[in-house]
Amino acid sequence: MTTKRRPLNRSQGPAITAEMVELFKRGCELQAAGFDDVEAKGPEAAEFRAIDKQLSWSLLHCVGGPSVFDPALDSEPYPWLTLSHGAYRDWPMMQAWRKALMEAPAHGQAIQGTKILNT
Repeated sequence: MTTKRRPLNRSQGPAITAEMVELFKRGCELQAAGFDDVEAKGPEAAEFRAIDKQLSWSLLHCVGGPSVFDPALDSEPYPWLTLSHGAYRDWPMMQAWRKALMEAPAHGQAIQGTKILNT
């Protein structure tokens, strides 16, 4: 007996908006200039912290996990992280976000799964 079910056309992940790409790009510029240091002072360092919070907390909904700007996300979690750490649980998700943002096309476009949508 055959089924009449049709698979739903679901995206492979949440949309990456142009705002996310712009924030990530600006954050990477500030990071390259050294303003991501915890002890950095000045308006650029404050701007980097604000971008990191807005991107991680408001747009990616990851509070307490690793920063999407952390280059350590390009490898395995830190050895001292265990299942009880929030950063350990969020590591794979933030790795995926970092990879997607690094591969994102120029601003003005948003990615929905594998589709690119103009915004």
